[in-house]
Amino acid sequence: MSKVVEGAVGAMRVTANGTESRNVTSITLPDVEIPTTEVSGAGIMGTLNLPNAGQVNAMTLSVSARSFGADFPAFFADTVELEIVFAANCRDREGKLYPAGTRFYATGWPTKSTRGKGEVGSAREESIDYALS
Repeated sequence: MSKVVEGAVGAMRVTANGTESRNVTSITLPDVEIPTTEVSGAGIMGTLNLPNAGQVNAMTLSVSARSFGADFPAFFADTVELEIVFAANCRDREGKLYPAGTRFYATGWPTKSTRGKGEVGSAREESIDYALS
């Protein structure tokens, strides 16, 4: 089995409900946290935190862009079907460089829209947070 070294993300494509935005600058993917239950009782010295199998806590995904502009209605709809594709440069053990992609799908509901601030000489950074199912 050859070892692969994954490099930096070289390109990213983000679509919301079929509309692609070329202004997206970053994506913050959700943390997957499994809730735990504290168990104590006879025969247990102290307490244990055991994970609840099959359950996850609420997840949030954030999309940042210089400006959503005309894409804003697609990214801030009632329900948003997101498709996120990352392309990274990878190098295998023999030194061969090749691109590798990672694709994420998410269904979410917008919970927050930050429209950024307008400042002369700087880009306006907007973001939208989504609650995921």
